Amino acid sequence: MAIVDLFSKRLARSEGKSEQPYIYNEVPQKLRQQIWYIFENSGFGTEESICSMLCKILCEENGMACLVEDYYAGTGTYSGNLYTFFIGIADYLQALNITELIGRSIERLTHPYKILSYEERRELLDEINIRFKENGIGYQFENGYLVRLDSTYMHSEVVKPVISLLFNIKFEGALDEYTKAHLYYKNSDNSACLNECLKAFESTMKIICEKKGWSYNKSDGAKGLISTCFTNNLIPSYMQNQFDSLRVLLESGVPINRNKNSGHGQGNEVKNIPASLARYTLNLTGSNIIFLIEQSGL
Repeated sequence: MAIVDLFSKRLARSEGKSEQPYIYNEVPQKLRQQIWYIFENSGFGTEESICSMLCKILCEENGMACLVEDYYAGTGTYSGNLYTFFIGIADYLQALNITELIGRSIERLTHPYKILSYEERRELLDEINIRFKENGIGYQFENGYLVRLDSTYMHSEVVKPVISLLFNIKFEGALDEYTKAHLYYKNSDNSACLNECLKAFESTMKIICEKKGWSYNKSDGAKGLISTCFTNNLIPSYMQNQFDSLRVLLESGVPINRNKNSGHGQGNEVKNIPASLARYTLNLTGSNIIFLIEQSGL
């Protein structure tokens, strides 16, 4: 079942602001129910043989005789007991364990009565990741495992440092734009994510130029601003050759992504910007902002 872009989601995207895009020590009731719907839609959530296997794994790993120890709360079916435990009993770590097992079931197991294509399996797993993002929970399912986002190199080495640097009051506008980019990405509005990335990138350079007293045209876009930064040796002269490739990256990376995909009118065709491009642009923008601020000394 396709995920519906309800009015409440669009309103949250337009109004929401957050200094920390994700939380990690909670799996809210809403998210648990949404994940269970995905499990049911796959056909595995109503298949007793599959649910029996998952219940056995969880009982063994948690040292439990049964998932639902209260006799009156039990349902008499493996699928019902798994649902009861997941929705109403499991703590957040147990809920994440169940989510990972659900994801693996969808990705790898063969249903005895329902044939799922690779594309159908991929769509269901993508829905799990979308629900995590919508609820602001910092995990995603990749290659059979749940991955905590800040355990990945780019999140720990780029996202956290750039937000920390931008908390400097001088860069308040850029912080707002970079945070919005993450919120748009979290809500799967990838076009808006790219636009906010470019705004944050340009704002950072404009602020540096202002604080340094460098002459620049206030209407300059990324290309003109990058040129001003190089002219004023934001990158030291003795490192110019070494950073030629970086200059090409700064001029052609974020700006071209935005200009080609979301900076201009789409005409009659609505462009589908994949999450992978939005994520790449977030990381690329963050890396460039970190370099510029650290070099500026502001």
